[in-house]
Amino acid sequence: MPHGIEVARDVMKTTSVSEVFRAGFSGTSLNQNRWDPTTSAGGALTVSGGNLTLGLGTGANEVNSVMSKETFRIPCRLQVSLNLSQRIANQDILVELVSVNPQTGVPDGLNTAAFVFNGTTATNAICRCQNDGGSNLDSSAQTILTTASQSVFEIQANLSILRFLNIAQDSVAAPTLTFVRTQSLPDPNATYKIRIRGLNGATPPASNTNIVVNYIAASEFNNVQVELTDARGPLGQGTTTIPVNVTTTPTGTSSTTVQGVVASDAVATGNPVMNGVLARTTNLTAVASGDAVSQVGTLVGVPIMKLNSIPELDWQYAATITTATTTAVQAAGGAGLKRYCTGITYQNTNATATNITVQRGTTTILLLSAPASMANPVQLSFVGTPLQTAANEALNVITSAAGNVLLNLQGFTAP
Repeated sequence: MPHGIEVARDVMKTTSVSEVFRAGFSGTSLNQNRWDPTTSAGGALTVSGGNLTLGLGTGANEVNSVMSKETFRIPCRLQVSLNLSQRIANQDILVELVSVNPQTGVPDGLNTAAFVFNGTTATNAICRCQNDGGSNLDSSAQTILTTASQSVFEIQANLSILRFLNIAQDSVAAPTLTFVRTQSLPDPNATYKIRIRGLNGATPPASNTNIVVNYIAASEFNNVQVELTDARGPLGQGTTTIPVNVTTTPTGTSSTTVQGVVASDAVATGNPVMNGVLARTTNLTAVASGDAVSQVGTLVGVPIMKLNSIPELDWQYAATITTATTTAVQAAGGAGLKRYCTGITYQNTNATATNITVQRGTTTILLLSAPASMANPVQLSFVGTPLQTAANEALNVITSAAGNVLLNLQGFTAP
């Protein structure tokens, strides 16, 4: 199916997210058509008041869990709303996407993405991932909302990034990005289930911990078929077929390829997409090498094509130099800015010859000889390679003898 188009049926295939799983806990017992529970001798599982409560007991090495019968594929998103009655030593509690054998549905120990609640601090969690049977890759302890109160823990498993978020329950507060992982990501070709698990250590916890779960939801990206039609029926039946290639990521950052309305050298009608420039009367802040930067233009949209500078940052200088002292042609331009000289015109009308020195600060960058009583001015151009100061340094001139030197310089200011 090239470019997502099914030619035989005149349909375009696209990808959309659909919520394929959401479970609350109404009634008085766990719906075992949706869940597989594992309860140890010291553990307990109850459903009451719209919540699932999983008691972990105090037995050494005991495991208590619930796991979905529903399976998922990456990219997907998992949300679990829960609180913990306590945080205690010698106990790990996990909210996880775990890979399973697709035939048996049994966890295979190869891939996982999980929040891990361990230790005694109610505002800490570890973010864990595993790929293809490798070692678990755990973050350091990350700050979360306290597990003593109900909040939502979300795992966004994408093809190239794994995000862990924490959200206040029933609140206008924005989600908090807890951690991001780009290495050891779970295999996107594997099959996954949702599992909530409590693990007691070899040294048992001193008292029982309850995991109280309000709801569990998961979203998965599924292929759907979309048919573009107008009043005359599907594409291909008296209408114009418009192939569009669109690639999006599930996080909202999109990369889109758009085809124009007409080909080159064809008459454009309607409202074609227009390219523009950024209107400026001052320089942009200099960017780092390799960064994207806007093309600039005048206030009426004419692209700046002149060398190096926009018009408002050109400068000109004209003076008659009568003393042999340093004269500032342009003061220091400011932090990071240089003065560039693209041309100079001079004429010594005095009866005594003199030298003209152009300096950046106190450093000579151009030395000229001006004969006595010049009948005509001399003009020099440095457009290809302008004279320049250092950053935030003045551009100066000085003559070797007092007299009457007509001097004109022009240039621009830029980084």
